[in-house]
Amino acid sequence: MLETDGLPNTLTMNFWDSTNNLPGLLTTSNCTDLNSHKYTGSSGTGFKTLAEVPPWTPGLNVTLATNGFLTTHSYLSNIPSGMIGSVSSDDPGGSNGFWASLNYWTNSTASNFGAYIYNASSNTADTGTSYGCAEDGYASTATTLKDIGWWPSTDVWGNSLNPSGYTYQSVTTDSKGHLTQTNVSPTNWQNYHNGVLNATDNSAYIARTNSTIGATVFAIGLGGNSTNGPPDPVLLQRMANDPNGDEFNTTGTVAGANGGYYLPCAQETGCTTYSAQPQGTFIYAPNTTYLAEAFLRISSQVLRLSK
Repeated sequence: MLETDGLPNTLTMNFWDSTNNLPGLLTTSNCTDLNSHKYTGSSGTGFKTLAEVPPWTPGLNVTLATNGFLTTHSYLSNIPSGMIGSVSSDDPGGSNGFWASLNYWTNSTASNFGAYIYNASSNTADTGTSYGCAEDGYASTATTLKDIGWWPSTDVWGNSLNPSGYTYQSVTTDSKGHLTQTNVSPTNWQNYHNGVLNATDNSAYIARTNSTIGATVFAIGLGGNSTNGPPDPVLLQRMANDPNGDEFNTTGTVAGANGGYYLPCAQETGCTTYSAQPQGTFIYAPNTTYLAEAFLRISSQVLRLSK
């Protein structure tokens, strides 16, 4: 089950392209490789091979219960050692800014951005170093980032920022499939934001089409949790693979652009569902007061499927 305010804005990514032996860095970046060389372009001396890639993170085995994940199953992918970092972006209607942490899995704990950064190697909050990178540890919100040259084609879990055949939002890529970073706001923010929406949508698509799990996705979009906009009903309809319109609200709340409710998927621009895949349910809860009722409806759907 997915519970969200409907505005995903963060990805954890590997900024080393192992296919083309390229780092996702600007040639003006001060990041250094293991030989203390900077990236000055494909003809330069730095960041030439995987052996030179700096361990921004030491890697994390998510199948070890001792790492706090309380599971030994193999459905989750381990995070490798390397140029792994998380980037958050503003919600729509914000300042088109970013927060970047090139050391660790996340750039926030609780609600304190940058106050504590998780160091997986010691299970402690730490700030460390990222081999000279400006986004070492934490960077306050900015419309451009000083180190990042492009966004990878997938996040660290393998979810695509530009899925083939069923992409939700249009993105701009270079010849190698990287999402371009133009350093022009809001163009840069919009390209990344669209990529985050695509990767979120792709994660649900992968779960629904998994031959082992065959997951059914249930989505509750929580309103009142962001001053910058309501949940994206089309994204959540797509993720739940729910062809139906709003059967929970009628008027008086703003879940979409249709007088306070969302339309059936076939009538929504950009919405796609698949009859051959498990079809779940999307419910919009205007605020926390309506969450209990939303959960009750989801539970009735789960009980129906389990019979």
